[in-house]
Amino acid sequence: MRRSWVLWLGLSVNLWAAGGAVPFVPTVRGDLAPSGFSGFYTSPARLVAPGFALSAVYGAGDVDEFAYAGYGEVGAGPLRLAFFSAFHGLDSLYRQSYSEMQTSLPVGMFVLGAAYGLSMEWLPGAEKWARHRYKAGTMFLWRDFAVGAMAYGFTDERVDGRGGLHWEPDGSFSFFLEADRNSVWIGNGLRFRYGEAHFRYGFPDFTVSLLFCVSWEGWLAGMVAGSGGVPVLGAFSGKRLAK
Repeated sequence: MRRSWVLWLGLSVNLWAAGGAVPFVPTVRGDLAPSGFSGFYTSPARLVAPGFALSAVYGAGDVDEFAYAGYGEVGAGPLRLAFFSAFHGLDSLYRQSYSEMQTSLPVGMFVLGAAYGLSMEWLPGAEKWARHRYKAGTMFLWRDFAVGAMAYGFTDERVDGRGGLHWEPDGSFSFFLEADRNSVWIGNGLRFRYGEAHFRYGFPDFTVSLLFCVSWEGWLAGMVAGSGGVPVLGAFSGKRLAK
């Protein structure tokens, strides 16, 4: 497996919880985090954290890769409604437009979520096709712990699953463990008054991702670097909204 380095520069609210809009962008704080913007591999079972954001990401592996995305999230009481839409290109060989809607609702100590995604894909100057993708997730909240599980997949592929544990004992430290049928990810984070740092480690094909950001009046600016995937340079901006 080719190893490479990722560099992702950003300005946003909740940057640490934002999901990668396309598979080659990592979610450093974990795909089963209790809250944060939607992403390609994030669980729909999340707590309400209203906001919006834009991102632009560029890859430079064996062929050029890029993605532009927009994210949004609103709450109607405890009900969470979230979306993201991304345009993804692989050099001049492949194009994809992917949009996903997510919703979730707390029920006692659980959060239940579902999502639907539509992927429009084409080869420039040639074939075009559409695919449908679904997610179902749940999260159990107890004290400082969140235990989550998710099933997801395109209708023309097998269903995949992912599960994990997140622990946030206070506002300054976090830890998570997540796994699917092929990989395990371990991560931790430290939060300071005006910034935070998060780390994610993947096994058995060892990968490392690091995110550091500074915050001011609800805005965050930061960067993430890591091995695995393709080399990436991108930007991310957003704003927190009142619940």
